[in-house]
Amino acid sequence: PIAVAAAVGQIAFTVFPGSPMTSRIASGESDSITVPVSTLDLELDGLVGPCALKIDVEGYELEVLRGGASFLARASPLIVFEYNHLGRARFTFDEVRAAIGSRYRLYRLGSDGFLDDDLTRTWNCVAWCEESGFPLEQLHRRNSARL
Repeated sequence: PIAVAAAVGQIAFTVFPGSPMTSRIASGESDSITVPVSTLDLELDGLVGPCALKIDVEGYELEVLRGGASFLARASPLIVFEYNHLGRARFTFDEVRAAIGSRYRLYRLGSDGFLDDDLTRTWNCVAWCEESGFPLEQLHRRNSARL
């Protein structure tokens, strides 16, 4: 495995063999492993849009975004990221906005697949910019399409 964060290095990681989707950055577990850390900029070097980026890293979404400034500027991806109790404990929407830049707008991704402007009750969010190539009018709740 490889982790993606704000800077290259190494990090302790806990892998749950019976539930690999819940593996995460270690928080004191004795059975953690050390994994290399890369950045979005290094891993996605040369990738251009249109593209979508899904980030679900158990509260470390901001760290992933911070390592992708060049990629975000170049590819303008539609970004879907988790922002639940784990994320709220570690970072704010203002910090996300600072990491992704002012051309992006944030929306909540509702359980019905539509986007809306209510960022008070979130689980998944979408960062959208016009350059992404994804038409907002087809994604927003006030219209008829689903994401």
